[in-house]
Amino acid sequence: MDTIQHIIWDTTLARIGDSEFADYLCHAYCSAGHCTFERHNRQFRMEAGDCLIVPRRGDLVRNLRESSDFQVDVIYVTQKFIELSTPQSRSTFGRFACEELRHAGSSGTLRESHHAAEA
Repeated sequence: MDTIQHIIWDTTLARIGDSEFADYLCHAYCSAGHCTFERHNRQFRMEAGDCLIVPRRGDLVRNLRESSDFQVDVIYVTQKFIELSTPQSRSTFGRFACEELRHAGSSGTLRESHHAAEA
């Protein structure tokens, strides 16, 4: 039986589209600098203080450009880890919060960039 690493830490978004992370959810926090990227043909900019959640399919993130002072903490986690870590609750809020977490990355929580050349 193969061992699955359910949590992987990283300090760059450069590997987000790698096939080894295809089944992982990416959680990232930018502490300095900025980066720009495209997802679904929309340009986004991540700056210091921004959080990003990309639900699987990191390969859809294109044209990633990090500034020279860009600093990011990245955690890749499996869906299984999320399910096991989410408290079981009969409340609507618990189920809603979990769904919001799963869809936050695709809903554009970051600002769309109008300054793509700044990357």
